[in-house]
This record gives sequence, structure tokens and C-alpha cells, in this order.
Amino acid sequence: MNEAFVTRYYPGEDPIDKRIIVNRPLRFVGEEPVKVQVVGVVGNVRLTDLSEERRPVIYVPLPQNPFSRAVWFAIRSKSAPLTLGSSVRGEFVAMDREQPVEQVGSLEQMLTSQFAQPRFQTELMSSFALMALILASIGIYGVNAYSVSQRRNEIGLRMALGASQGAVLREVIGQGMRLIAIGIVAGLLGAEAIAFWLRSVLVGAGHPDPVAFLGAALLLAIVATLACYFPARKATRIDPAIALRAE
Repeated sequence: MNEAFVTRYYPGEDPIDKRIIVNRPLRFVGEEPVKVQVVGVVGNVRLTDLSEERRPVIYVPLPQNPFSRAVWFAIRSKSAPLTLGSSVRGEFVAMDREQPVEQVGSLEQMLTSQFAQPRFQTELMSSFALMALILASIGIYGVNAYSVSQRRNEIGLRMALGASQGAVLREVIGQGMRLIAIGIVAGLLGAEAIAFWLRSVLVGAGHPDPVAFLGAALLLAIVATLACYFPARKATRIDPAIALRAE
């Protein structure tokens, strides 16, 4: 049995030499219980799904297994795995012509099939995240560019009165970053609230990763800073004479 089995059914005990029934016999059809003796404890292994939780598992010799007669063989070879398929089938056919041989493939193929769905989900979510980041950048740039265009005469007048380009640059970026900071804080609070709600309705949902949250906030802050910089840079190039004539 594995460690998860010991933790659930034999907490604080030594399970070695104990006996358990591995089937649930039906008395009315004369089925007898299959009792096996515990001879060892092994580590937890994910058998079917790489994302599954640790669950109790027992390993029974094939003659004592009342559930399945399927057998898996692992073959190690220095040759290319894909060239062994016909040879493996030939050896099994030579031993027993009536025995079907299915799912012959390499370990790499099995791992690829196991990771196919998580990889697709990751790529899909990454695409959505990238689209959201691009849309957020375009929105921030558009708002700051519109704000600078509305303040064009004001900025030109201030520069005519002695304001330096650095001061104008810092002011425009600072105004944009204050709004962005408010948005990031509100977004983090909203994400934490949604994560708390998901934990209450979804089984197995864990606590949010603070590194992921802070990393996303930092990335958005960097992108937002660049989106604020270019309109601010454009504001420092306003000709004061043109602004004064407009006034």
C-alpha cells in the first residue's frame, strides 16, 4: 500500500503483516473474499492524472487481483523507442497468440498525451492574459494621450513661464501612475475576493499565490509606466510660442 493508504486507514500504526480484503464479495452468488497481507509501504504515485490528489492505493499481485487482468510492461532499450513496436508485439504473439496487445508507445508519447490538456489550457489562458495586457496598455496610452491633448495649451503656457521639460515629464507620468496604482490595488483586492469565493464553491481550490499576484501587478505597472511615458514625452515637445498664440 502507499503512504496515503496508511495515513487514512492506519494512522500511527505499523500496517506490515496486517490483512485486508481487496474485493467486496457478493454472498448471494457465492463469491469469496480475497484477503491479502500487507508486505510493504511505498510512496505516493500519480497513476492516471498528473494533477490528481494523493489517494489511497494498494498494489496486488496479478493472480490476487480480482478487478483487472490488464498488464503493463516497461521496456528499456538503447534503440529508438518507435522501432521496437513490431518487435514487442511479435514477442507477445509468440508467447500467446490469443493475448491482445494494445497501446504500444514510448514514455515520451505517454507524457505528451498526459500534458496535452494542461498545455492547451495554459496556452489558452496565456493568450487571454496577453490580449488583456495589450488592451490595458492601449487603454492607458489612449487616456494619457487624450489628457495631454486636452492640456496642451496649459502645458505650453507653463513651459513658457519657466517649467522645465523634466518637471512636465514627471508631472504627467505621476498623474497617470497615481490612477494606475489605484487600479492595481483595486484589482488585487478584487482578485483576492474572487479567489476566496472560488475556494468556497470549488473543491480543491487552493490559496492564491502571492508571487503570481505581485508578479502580474509588477508587469502591469511596468507596461503602464511605458504607456504613460510616451504621451508625457510628447507633452514636453509642445512649442510654448504656439500655445501662447492659441491663448
